[in-house]
Amino acid sequence: MKKMSRSPYIDNVVLTKKHSGKRTHKVQAFVIHHMAAKWTGKRCAEYFRDTPSRQASANYCIGYDGDVALNVEEGNRAWTSSSAWADNRAITYELGNSKTGHPWEVSDKTLNKLIKMLAEQHKRYGIKKASYTGDTSGTLWRHDWFASTNCPGPYLGGKLSYIANEVNKILNGKESAPAPSKPTQSKPASNNAKLIKNEEAYFLATSNIKVRNAPSTKATHTGTLKKGDSIHYYKVYEGNGYRWLQYVGNS
Repeated sequence: MKKMSRSPYIDNVVLTKKHSGKRTHKVQAFVIHHMAAKWTGKRCAEYFRDTPSRQASANYCIGYDGDVALNVEEGNRAWTSSSAWADNRAITYELGNSKTGHPWEVSDKTLNKLIKMLAEQHKRYGIKKASYTGDTSGTLWRHDWFASTNCPGPYLGGKLSYIANEVNKILNGKESAPAPSKPTQSKPASNNAKLIKNEEAYFLATSNIKVRNAPSTKATHTGTLKKGDSIHYYKVYEGNGYRWLQYVGNS
């Protein structure tokens, strides 16, 4: 199975079906939005996923305290900027506000997480320099270029040149980005675990489920999947009378 391209800074995977499938153009930019809400990244992604009347999504949601949720795979076009042209060419971000209301401030913790993610993605996509030019010739774009909106708001909109400069410090080796804390990815810790199939699908927890590092009640408890949580798994193992799903998530 082909490995999907994802940021290593993800804390939660909350995927929505609200996207247009595979991009029609290569990634050349990043559109920065604000949520107009003091939400976690996970809460924002769940809102997009679970609200039928809201036909919108984003590739990534970064919360007011810096947590990151993957909402639409990087290889797919999200419904974020009211523009198919833009969203086919850009990875899109929704950022949680630290305070609601004008000027829609965003915390330094959220900005710093965005900067680290942008630096990693510029490098991964072969984009040598981050830039905010005031038009689409740069790599940082604004929502209000493509729709009648106040997004990304006065505070975040005024930070785009700063964000580009900070990304370039990392790209130029003048400032190193701390190693990301990768999301928990369960692995079989027992020789009795047998791979049954490679299967990319979703699982919705209908009750609280203990997450363990092997298909055994004696295995190490690494977290809890709460009722209503959804995971995107890609391998199924079986051992000791249990089924075990391998996935990327916050557990």
